[in-house]
Amino acid sequence: MPTTQQFRLIHVAARQAGLDDGLYRLVLRNVGGVKSSKELTQAGFEDVMAVFEDSGFREIGKPPTYWRDKVSIRGVFCGERMARKITELAAEQGYALAGLCRRFSNDRVEGVDKLKPRQAWKLIEMLKAVVDRNQQAASESRISEGDGPRSPAMATMGPRMPSESSSPFEALLAKEGAICQSNSQ
Repeated sequence: MPTTQQFRLIHVAARQAGLDDGLYRLVLRNVGGVKSSKELTQAGFEDVMAVFEDSGFREIGKPPTYWRDKVSIRGVFCGERMARKITELAAEQGYALAGLCRRFSNDRVEGVDKLKPRQAWKLIEMLKAVVDRNQQAASESRISEGDGPRSPAMATMGPRMPSESSSPFEALLAKEGAICQSNSQ
């Protein structure tokens, strides 16, 4: 479903292209495959905008063939959302993004925007796995160092005491050990 901004843009584009309501509905039905602009998918929205652009619409601040170019490269390169997701995930891990792009594209490209959709998907899945693995390792190291599930007030008190142990059994053993040591002295 298009955003509010996209709804406005569709109506401005139809008006600027000189289409009356009948022609506008015809484009929606034949190009977008819908009866109403509210039912458009992102791909359908881009297709309709490309037709409006071909009919005379020009979006301010964009090249004259912006929508037609966007439709023509669909499926050839990864989309903006995939590229944004890759850059977000890449910021959370230590590998060089250009090297990852080369690796996943068989040394074809260094930029995220030139990856093929399948390559971008594989890279996203790999980055998600790396980020998850790094987060799990960090949480496991915190727990093994004794900084596990403690309250913030207890964290300032230093290392855990036997009474703070994770199980009642360990506390009992520590107490029994202390009693045995005091009896032997």
